[in-house]
Amino acid sequence: LAGRNDLVLDGTGRLSLSNRMFSVINPGRSVSQRRNADCEMVLVRFDRMPLAQCLAAHIGELEGAAADNGAIEFSACMSTGEPGGSAWTRLMSFVLGELPKNDSIFLSPLAASQTANLIMSTLLLNQPHNYSRLLRRPVQEIPPRFVRAARDWIEANAHRPITVDDLARELNTSTRSVYGGFRKYLNQSPMDYLKS
Repeated sequence: LAGRNDLVLDGTGRLSLSNRMFSVINPGRSVSQRRNADCEMVLVRFDRMPLAQCLAAHIGELEGAAADNGAIEFSACMSTGEPGGSAWTRLMSFVLGELPKNDSIFLSPLAASQTANLIMSTLLLNQPHNYSRLLRRPVQEIPPRFVRAARDWIEANAHRPITVDDLARELNTSTRSVYGGFRKYLNQSPMDYLKS
């Protein structure tokens, strides 16, 4: 990523983007841009429903309540000087470095799917948006019976590509609660349990 890209959002908001300042453009916004000749940029686009489902998995509203209550509206600026922007930059650097390789992990459908969820989760957890307050709520603790049910479901479905989102949906809870329950009662993550 190099150069400079000047954006005008909705005819009024002006942003000057570089390798230190990115933008998250919400759906439905009008955008005009003027790029310098040396500008190299990457556009990452998410469909509305998978992003809403990822948010719903994190907050525990797995029936799509987040998607039904309105679109996710992100703050427009993301700085690499902030922890969230720094995390996003490191993740995207890895993904962009891995994509062109002949032995890329993204040749695996499971790895590609999990990476897509990781990218969406990184954005949702690090970039301010209208649902951020729900992600800061205390994690609901899941009792040991849920952990047993989770283990049983993992073992019954270990033959297929599964994600923590799948597990949370099955248990009707949030991914944060699933991780918390596994850490508390099994001293490992759900994916570590699956690997063992």
